[in-house]
Amino acid sequence: MKILALDLGKSKTVACEFAREGGEHSFRTVATTPQQIRELLARVRPDVVVFEVCTDAGWVSDQCRDAAVKFAAVNPSSLTRAMHRRREKSDRRDALDLARAWSMGAAKAVHMPTRRVREWRELIEQRSRAVEARTARRNQLRSMMQSLGLPTAPASRAWSVEGMLRLRAACDALPSGLDRARMRVHLDGLSHAEEEICELERLLEGIAAADARVALLRTVPGVGARGAETTVAFVDEPRRFANARQASAYTGLSARRNQSGDMDRSGRISKAGPSRLRSILVEVAWASLRHNAWAREVYERVRRGSASRKKQAIVAVARKLFVRMWAMLRDGTAWSPTEAKEVAA
Repeated sequence: MKILALDLGKSKTVACEFAREGGEHSFRTVATTPQQIRELLARVRPDVVVFEVCTDAGWVSDQCRDAAVKFAAVNPSSLTRAMHRRREKSDRRDALDLARAWSMGAAKAVHMPTRRVREWRELIEQRSRAVEARTARRNQLRSMMQSLGLPTAPASRAWSVEGMLRLRAACDALPSGLDRARMRVHLDGLSHAEEEICELERLLEGIAAADARVALLRTVPGVGARGAETTVAFVDEPRRFANARQASAYTGLSARRNQSGDMDRSGRISKAGPSRLRSILVEVAWASLRHNAWAREVYERVRRGSASRKKQAIVAVARKLFVRMWAMLRDGTAWSPTEAKEVAA
C-alpha cells in the first residue's frame, strides 16, 4: 500500500510518500494550494492520503474526493504519545511519523463532511455569532441608558419597532453631543446585527426547505428550525455512529469516566465535539420542557426535586434528546413518544 502523508502548512506542504510493506519513503514539498495538491495526487497516485485535521483539511478532502482517492483526516490527539515526545521536530519528521502511525493503526480518522455540509455549518455558526453580537449590543444599550438615568422598557417591548423608535427619540433628546454619538453607534450596530440575522436566517430557511431531514426533526415537540438544522448539519451521516453511546459521546454531553482499580467515578461532561451543537442542544432542551411531556418527565426524574440538580437534569435531557433525534435520522422515522424505545447512552 502506498501512503501519502501530508504535513499541511500555511504556505507549504511537506508530503511523505510511504510504502507500508517495506517502509521506504521519500519527500516532496509543494505549495499549500488546491492546484498543487491536485497535481501531487495525480503524480503520486497513492492508495490513501493521510493528513491532520486543520483549517485546510476541508478543501484537501475535496481534492481527494474529486480525484477518487481514499483519504483519512486524522485527529492529532489520537497520535501516540511517543511521537509528541521526540526530540527532533521538523515538517519531514511530522509527515513521516503520520505515515507510520497510519500504517500501524495508531492514528484515528475522523469524519470529514462535504463542502456543502461545511458551508451549512459555517452559516449556522455565523448566524449564532450574529445573535451573540446583537445580545451584546442590547446589553450595552441597557447599561448606557441606566448610567444616564433613562428608563428602559421590559425585554418584550424594548426591542420591538416601537421600542427602537423610542430609543432613537431618547438618543436625539440627550443634552450631550458625545452621549448622542455613543448611543447612535450602539443603535446602528444593533440595527446592522438585526439585518445580518434576518439575511442569514433567510439563507438557512432555504437550505432547510430542501432537506427532508430538518422537517423530520421538527416533528419533535420543542425542536424548532434552528435546533433541527443544527442537528442535521452536525450529524451529517447518522450511520457513522455505530451505536447510541458513540452518538452521545460526539456531543460532549457525556460524563468523563475516571476508573482505577475499585474506583469508578463519573465526572463532569467531556465537552468533546462541536461546541455549537452542544449549546444549541441545551437551548432546545430548555424549550422542550414547555412543549414535550417526555422531556419534562426525564428532567424531573434526574432532578429528583433538588434545585441544585437543575443543570445536571437539563444536560441529561439534551443528551437523551440528541440520541433520539440521531435514531430518527438513522431510521427515517418521525417522533412518536409512545413507540420510541429508550436508548441507553
